[in-house]
Amino acid sequence: MRKLPRDFRATRGLQVCIRFQHRYNASLFSVARQRELRSGRYTSGNLLRLLGYYWGVIGVIGLIASAVIKLLPRIAELGNYQFSIQHWLMLLVFTPYMAYAEGYKGFYLKLAPRVQARALYLRDAGGPLLALTAPLYCMGYFYATRRRMLTSWIVSTSIVGLVAIVSHVPQPWRGLIDVGVVVGLVIGIAALCWYWLRFEMSGIRPTAAPDLP
Repeated sequence: MRKLPRDFRATRGLQVCIRFQHRYNASLFSVARQRELRSGRYTSGNLLRLLGYYWGVIGVIGLIASAVIKLLPRIAELGNYQFSIQHWLMLLVFTPYMAYAEGYKGFYLKLAPRVQARALYLRDAGGPLLALTAPLYCMGYFYATRRRMLTSWIVSTSIVGLVAIVSHVPQPWRGLIDVGVVVGLVIGIAALCWYWLRFEMSGIRPTAAPDLP
């Protein structure tokens, strides 16, 4: 068997020692973090993470609620119009569709549990930057897998584009579209509150992946 040079063996041994030390330090950090969480003590570190957790969830809810508030005046204008059969069909078909596609499939099954999962990671192990930018982080705009970030930015950009297009649609069609959008957004707010309060009251974590890098 070919004998390895002494310098190579020494370097290899040093690398093994360093790797072992990193794993040992990580295990100590994990044990300390678990003890810290179980003790309920609020140090500056876990207090910042806790505030970031609440800021993330409430911030996302606030963003969606602000969109609802902006759309309400357009819906209120519908009282000035008389609906034809086409308008009623639009309302009765489009609104349930948005409730299912946007509210149930988009928010309840996907966005809401993922927001809660990312917020819980921030609560357990997040840093100061994530705490300060918690709503954007929880939405998946950064500190996420490449696929998650790409999807988040594409969806947000598409929504902005659709809003710009719908703004040129005349009333009452514009208000009827907004009714469906608002119904979906309200379901989304309810879904976010559901996952959040379920954890706060029962400690049940969502099964959704946080899509961390």
